[in-house]
Amino acid sequence: MKRILAATAAVVLAAPAMAGGLAPAPEPVVVVPVVPAPAARDWTGFYAGVQAGQADFSNSVSSRYDSSGTYWGGHVGYLHDLGRFVLGGELRYSDASGVTNGISSFDGDTLVSGRLIAGYDAGRIMPFVAVGGGQLTLENGWKDTGILYGAGVEFAMTDHWRLGAEATHFEFKDFAGYGYDLTGNAVGIRVSYRF
Repeated sequence: MKRILAATAAVVLAAPAMAGGLAPAPEPVVVVPVVPAPAARDWTGFYAGVQAGQADFSNSVSSRYDSSGTYWGGHVGYLHDLGRFVLGGELRYSDASGVTNGISSFDGDTLVSGRLIAGYDAGRIMPFVAVGGGQLTLENGWKDTGILYGAGVEFAMTDHWRLGAEATHFEFKDFAGYGYDLTGNAVGIRVSYRF
């Protein structure tokens, strides 16, 4: 009986070895998350929107007449996406009623401008630079044309809606022929709808 028990134990213990040994535990499966690439956006098309922000103006005569305040307005334009680069143009109207120098406000003052835009197509994001000209009209009837340039960035929230931020510099030499220069800086946000 002892021999039968010993033989049975030997067969039971030898069976896994004859079957190829004990199977190793499977290695864990590592799952690597897939991050989708930014969706491509086509910036081509007509658009319109609104803008608002803060503007500061200074003149070459006296800091007493320097002014600052808020502005608001609207814009229309067209962009053409060339692949990596985007080119276009834009017309803008801005109301400077909120800009004041503490002596008088700019109530009724307006800036109408046009600019050329060059941007970089980075998918949903488009950084851009702009250059153009504009006409500043004061409520007292004085008006003059000058140059403007700036930079900004647009973010495509959807295929139609865009949100942007921008900074612009203005220069008016010998404003209205009165012998002084007027310069300004503005920072603002914008919302546009592409048709």
